[in-house]
Amino acid sequence: TLFGTDWTVWSIYFGFLAVFTTMFLFRFMRALKFTVPQSFLFAALTLLGEQAAVFWKLGTNETLGMLWLSIALWLMVSGTVTPSAQLRKKLQFFFVFAAVMMSWCKESFILVLPALAFGKLWVSVYGNDGPGKKKTWPHAIKENLWTSGVLVAVFIAELLHVLIKVGTTTIAYAGYDGFSPAVFFRTAWHSFMSVHGWVIVVL
Repeated sequence: TLFGTDWTVWSIYFGFLAVFTTMFLFRFMRALKFTVPQSFLFAALTLLGEQAAVFWKLGTNETLGMLWLSIALWLMVSGTVTPSAQLRKKLQFFFVFAAVMMSWCKESFILVLPALAFGKLWVSVYGNDGPGKKKTWPHAIKENLWTSGVLVAVFIAELLHVLIKVGTTTIAYAGYDGFSPAVFFRTAWHSFMSVHGWVIVVL
């Protein structure tokens, strides 16, 4: 109801979402010390392909979820490598906020929360350059206990809400009727080709 049925305004809005999503994905890679071409390539491989449909099919929840994900990724790294301890605390708070907002956009983003929690630990161990900055895994877990802990707690709470309150077999295409290896590998292969995974393997 924000813009009514003005498709031009909605198109401009989704265009801005695409631009900012690309920018934050680029900044995420730059924060990890990747080169400018590598950062652009990462953003392109992430957004170009069949998955780009979320930016021209107006009204999809994945579009806003992708923006929050890109913001969370950038904050995940920036909140770890920033020298100022006070700024790190603020960035870590906004990292958790962005991750939770992402998970509220679409149910599928709930599964990203544990990955972000682990990513925060990984950046603490391997993503910090310079003397005395790299940490051991126990130290990283202790230092990031509240950020990763909150994300895992939110993940469990949202998953239980879906399983208990929403259900898994009553919502059109979102139902789950059990695990089928054939269907799983067919879906995985289709997703792999759709997001240009073969390019990543070749590179």
